[in-house]
Amino acid sequence: MSKLIIARCSSLPRMALCPGSYAASIGIKNEDSAVALSGTRTHGALENYYLTGEFDSEGLETREEKIARWFISKADAEIESHGGAVEIIPENQMENMLNCRVKLTGMADLIVLCADGAWLLFDWKAGFLEVPEASANIQLRGYVTL
Repeated sequence: MSKLIIARCSSLPRMALCPGSYAASIGIKNEDSAVALSGTRTHGALENYYLTGEFDSEGLETREEKIARWFISKADAEIESHGGAVEIIPENQMENMLNCRVKLTGMADLIVLCADGAWLLFDWKAGFLEVPEASANIQLRGYVTL
């Protein structure tokens, strides 16, 4: 009997480029880099904002605060363009069995049900890498299946 494959949505772009990377990465521990830790702090500030409605910059570096405020301004404008939020779900852990061998998991940074019935899904990218447009973003497509 085959082992269960647990694939994270954040790994889907890598797996699309190199299908063997899933097996090759088993057992390799992730080590936090300065960029990853900066992203974690920025995500934490954004999560707190969408939980409480208050922005708290304590513990953020200047660059991180600017990025978080920029994300908030863009996300809030998009939410308002749909009549405002009915439900806000920050940092939502999700999973779904795709078949008897593959489980897909992911953490959506922000999910919003809007007054006009639209659902918005946000995935903050605060690093330095180029990010594909939402329509071509494999990670976002994974979240939608969850």
